Amino acid sequence: MTKAKLADVRERFGTDWPITRIVEDTLEMALATLPKLKKKFEEPGKFLLIQAEEITDKYDGNPIHVNATNLLELILPQGGNSTHDVLQRNINAVYKQREETGQGMLAHVNHPNFGWGIVAENLIELRGDTFFEVYNGHPAVRNWGDDAHPGTDRMWDIVLAMRLHQGLDPLFGLAVDDTHDYYKHKIGKSNPGRGWVMVKAQALNAENIIASLEKGNFYSTTGVILEDIQINDRTLTIHIREKTDVAYRTQFIGTPKQFDTSSKPVLNSMGEPAHITRVYSNEIGQVFSETTENPAVFSFTGAEMYVRAKIISDQLQDNPFAEGDLETAWTQPVLIK
Repeated sequence: MTKAKLADVRERFGTDWPITRIVEDTLEMALATLPKLKKKFEEPGKFLLIQAEEITDKYDGNPIHVNATNLLELILPQGGNSTHDVLQRNINAVYKQREETGQGMLAHVNHPNFGWGIVAENLIELRGDTFFEVYNGHPAVRNWGDDAHPGTDRMWDIVLAMRLHQGLDPLFGLAVDDTHDYYKHKIGKSNPGRGWVMVKAQALNAENIIASLEKGNFYSTTGVILEDIQINDRTLTIHIREKTDVAYRTQFIGTPKQFDTSSKPVLNSMGEPAHITRVYSNEIGQVFSETTENPAVFSFTGAEMYVRAKIISDQLQDNPFAEGDLETAWTQPVLIK
């Protein structure tokens, strides 16, 4: 804590807000507790703080992070004997606390491509968790993948197709900012506001927010705002809140019910399977249609296993994860009976 930053905190929040001390000539400021923050900032019906934790674990050098939202007590990293085992143990710990306390909670898998720690197969195998980050604003998380690793959009479709093929629950995609940096705002810093979710809930409280997230009643965004998402037995309709002089294109993405389920491993220099998502058929995650119309409408044929929408504007994202990123929104998958 520098003296300049301390002065800024006092000016913005009051001279009595920061609690400080000097240890070996170093100025330190105590972290504000959640009750103190809630008392200062919460407004009924307008602004809500929900207690959460990033459970920071690893396996064989691979980072494995799981967010626990609306928990009551700290959950320590659970460890395990494989990437899948570590993920499953940490997710189980969240839902164990939920069951024991009766309080609504959810777990979600953080930034799978951070350190290339998590592959699609790890998410296909999971039980209990139905959330992962399709977008994370931290500069080191590799949302878009590379020549060897799929991006999170491709990973999402692989996981959706294979989970639904096995009769498992779908996976929902979250956007988050993963903010760490509050004073310098630029590419390469982890700044607030790069990604968030818009939740359709009955009331602004933790119980309703969690319930709506679990039903998939939300969309994720880095700037594109939707007026409405309408779903019936025949169509998926996206109403976009347009900005002046900004163009939008909506991709309706999915996988047919009849698709090639085979895959092959990516081999390392020793000719052994690498810790990289396997290569799957391009029948998974097809762009069924694309339109620039608003509202954007997709008519189901009955051949689709699921359909999700990705809405891409031609407006550059302000302070993006990576240079050239466009404001984008992702809806949750609609399962076709």
